[in-house]
Order: sequence, then structure tokens, then C-alpha cells
Amino acid sequence: MTLTVLLRELPAMTVSFISLIIPFGALALGALVRDETITLAAVGGALLVASGIAVAQLPIKPRVRA
Repeated sequence: MTLTVLLRELPAMTVSFISLIIPFGALALGALVRDETITLAAVGGALLVASGIAVAQLPIKPRVRA
């Protein structure tokens, strides 16, 4: 499925985060196919990226003016 097809079905903001998820697949695929070692630094970096994606997906609440 290409990003163009996804853009028809999902909001552009959501599709823009898909490019940030690709390294997770590469990390897992490297470990499974090429028997690469997943280091603590790689896991920590993945957690930071996942946290950033989660925070960016939160709905924005309008500020109430007093």
C-alpha cells in the first residue's frame, strides 16, 4: 500500500507519521532476517520516537481565555 492510497483514506497528518514508523520495521526485519543485534540504544531510540508520535497524535485542546 503506497502513501498515496493511504492519503485517500486517512488524514494527511496521520499519514505523515508513517515515515517515522518505518525504522521500527527495519529494526525488526534486520533482527529477524539478518540476525542483527538489537541494542539498548536502539530500543531507547525507538521508545523516544514512539513517545513523540503518541504525543503528536493527541488532540489539541483549545485554551480558555479568562
